[in-house]
Amino acid sequence: HGYYGTSGPPAPVKALTDLKLHLANPSHPASSSSSSDMVVIHPGAVLAILDLLPSVCSDSQPEHALDLQLAVANILQLLVNSERNQQVLCEACLHQRLLQRCSQALGDEDHPLHPPLQRMFERLASQALQPMAL
Repeated sequence: HGYYGTSGPPAPVKALTDLKLHLANPSHPASSSSSSDMVVIHPGAVLAILDLLPSVCSDSQPEHALDLQLAVANILQLLVNSERNQQVLCEACLHQRLLQRCSQALGDEDHPLHPPLQRMFERLASQALQPMAL
């Protein structure tokens, strides 16, 4: 019920600030576990997050929307650090979905989302290579 019609941004801004702190501060308890500890159980959830990433926008506060997009892209990038997660996400065709949903950011090296998306795509693409392609 409470997601629609909220009158102000204090909660989302605070949550976004907390998320930035977690990602930027490796000594913070929430970010103390290594990326190899993160295990993808439901790759469909990761695909859904990626599908929603371009939809995060705001005409009134574009900098907050971009910060949130960057935070989500960085979390997605952390998920593909382990080889096991790469295999699971490749089987779910995340690399193809990246090209479909984020082609504008991947094609523009000046786009703020380009670095994390490119690193994620590179890891997934190398995992998706078939022996005959080598």
